[in-house]
Amino acid sequence: MRLLLTGATGLIGKHVLERLVQSGHTVRVLALPATVEQVPHHRRVKVSAGGLEDQRLLDKAAQGVSIVYHLAGLVPGCPPEDLIRVNVNGTRNLLRASLSARVRRFVFISSTAVYAPPDFLVERNIDESHPLRKKADGYLKHYAQSKIGAEKLILHCHHKFGLGYSMIRAPGVYGPQAKWIKQLLPTLLGRPEMTTAPMANLSINWVHVRDVTNAVMLAGTHSMALNNIFNVAGGEAFSLREMSEGVWKHLTNGAQKAFPALSPRLAGRTVWYDFSKARALLGYIPRVKKSEGFAEIAAFITS
Repeated sequence: MRLLLTGATGLIGKHVLERLVQSGHTVRVLALPATVEQVPHHRRVKVSAGGLEDQRLLDKAAQGVSIVYHLAGLVPGCPPEDLIRVNVNGTRNLLRASLSARVRRFVFISSTAVYAPPDFLVERNIDESHPLRKKADGYLKHYAQSKIGAEKLILHCHHKFGLGYSMIRAPGVYGPQAKWIKQLLPTLLGRPEMTTAPMANLSINWVHVRDVTNAVMLAGTHSMALNNIFNVAGGEAFSLREMSEGVWKHLTNGAQKAFPALSPRLAGRTVWYDFSKARALLGYIPRVKKSEGFAEIAAFITS
């Protein structure tokens, strides 16, 4: 089987590419020219050098492909115009190429950022039926709208042209090489007063990169994944403060760090992304415990 992967140099993409190569399928990778040498197995896979704006390149790369794994995309904090250009218009271009090539399944990594922020007084458990954001607000506003826009394009191509799809909505994906971990964690450890901020004390069932990789593989191969949207999250909820404390203990062989006392009004706030649909239909089970994840991050910091 011939497969096309975007985002192969990203956190999830590197893991997915490894699994696809191991599967024995023929893998094509779309990569920006400056990142070609960073593509794992770049001498064993067919690399198409270019971006999502190059329709001719996409059309050529998609020829003969059965499944497209679309993992490329810009992250929160990028300029709004760039988020639209890459996450929305780039997805549109790849969908056009997929339709022209008669691709059987289009696998897309979306985000739980598409959901409307929960009312902590009445709702903390969010499944796939939860309302989407109606407006761009909060830190994730433009990123969330770009993911919603991409999802709508995929659903349009399914309903109008019959394109098969499988979409995964994941919360923050963590692991030793996650950019947001490398940027945020040193700040929290170096300035412990920041661990009292509300967002640092919101517990979420963040998902480890190995678990989300397993979900992506299921999304591309499992019959029940076809034409479905799934939450994919971790099995344990924790806050960024808890992660900071856990990593610090591994860095110091169990020593306690003097994190400032936490206000009672911030304690106990949890958002749980319900992945029971993925568990029931795909057999998805998150395997990585938070203690294991914290230990891996600490080991990476000291390596």
